[in-house]
Amino acid sequence: MTRVAVDVLGDDREPDAPVPGEVLDGLLGALDDDGDLRLVIVGPAAVLADALADRGVAPGDRVRLADGPEFVGAFDDPARAVRARRRASVRVAARLVRDGAADACVSRGPVDAVVTAAIFVLGLIPGATRAAVARVVSAPAGPVVLLDTGGRGDDTTPDLLGQFALAGSAYAVARYGLSRPRVGLLSTGTGESVGGDVLRRSGTVFLAGLDTGSDPTFVGPVTADAVALGRVADVIVTDGFTGSVVAAALRGAAVAGGPALAPDRVVLGVGGVMVHAGSERAATGPAVALAAALAAGDLGGATRSTMDGLVARRRSRAGLSS
Repeated sequence: MTRVAVDVLGDDREPDAPVPGEVLDGLLGALDDDGDLRLVIVGPAAVLADALADRGVAPGDRVRLADGPEFVGAFDDPARAVRARRRASVRVAARLVRDGAADACVSRGPVDAVVTAAIFVLGLIPGATRAAVARVVSAPAGPVVLLDTGGRGDDTTPDLLGQFALAGSAYAVARYGLSRPRVGLLSTGTGESVGGDVLRRSGTVFLAGLDTGSDPTFVGPVTADAVALGRVADVIVTDGFTGSVVAAALRGAAVAGGPALAPDRVVLGVGGVMVHAGSERAATGPAVALAAALAAGDLGGATRSTMDGLVARRRSRAGLSS
């Protein structure tokens, strides 16, 4: 049995508007597809109860309701809103995971609010100093996990790129069953042609040091075509600003027949499975299925385990005993 808390209040919601029927229909479809799935639907409880009743569904063993009547809109300051609104649906859903009432969380809210709730409520795991947002590119040669795509590029360090590499690799294993993911560092060139970018030169050395034979395989710097084609690496890491630019470019290219970008985003480096469903209402059901699979595959435990090596390396470099 896997329990998923679902924040159904998206950033397309207007005050006092009903929950979109497409969202609820997607959730009921997810229940039909997985007999072991249990849902805790978070939003205005009375409104949700009426909407489910219209579909012949009453709260019970497989569907429960949690009251989260406040929502974070597209034009709110996400950090301020999540912290100030204790009854915000995304915060209530994350709290269910923290308190052990759910195994994973899915939200339709603004992605920045989802990341904020993940950090504020679930916290960062030991070894992580920043959360990362991972997206998947459906490349011709196989899926590619791209992170960070969270928009923040300042203060990125080699250590932070190492965190992204380890967390992204654990995610690739949990989602796709890879035994030892290949990790690349997004750059303008490969080998000696990487250029004078200090971060990428130092990041290349740092990531190579994480390849101990049991950790992910570091293939070195890779160029942007590796993201679109998928032939070189399974996981590609970069700073959040660059990752966001690449994701936006891929989203535009997909309209012209380029590789598709999965609508879901997964927040990594936090103390629980946190999935952003994307803006399309029909994507909520598949996002729930993904969250359930990641929870069943123990993404959280695998990420903590792989981060232990990074923590040990930090202590060793600082001259501390393990």
